[in-house]
Amino acid sequence: MPTSDERPILRQRRNWQRRKSARPGEILEAALIVFSQKGYAAARMEDIAACAGITKGTIYLYFSSKDDLLKTLSCEHESVPQLTESYQHA
Repeated sequence: MPTSDERPILRQRRNWQRRKSARPGEILEAALIVFSQKGYAAARMEDIAACAGITKGTIYLYFSSKDDLLKTLSCEHESVPQLTESYQHA
């Protein structure tokens, strides 16, 4: 039987697992915010990570590149095609 000292750790682990499944959406939301504020070209993965409250390396567990983030956003959000079009013309 776990001691009272071990229970909070188990509870934290369950929370982390729940957040793990939500993380791609959190990253995409942060990317949309950063792209909107700075523009695609000026946005850095570090900025997106900071906005999402994660490390830059964590982004790469879910998305291969900044282009991949933009493509995924354009598929999931109606407001992004304008951003995607301006990126393609740059």
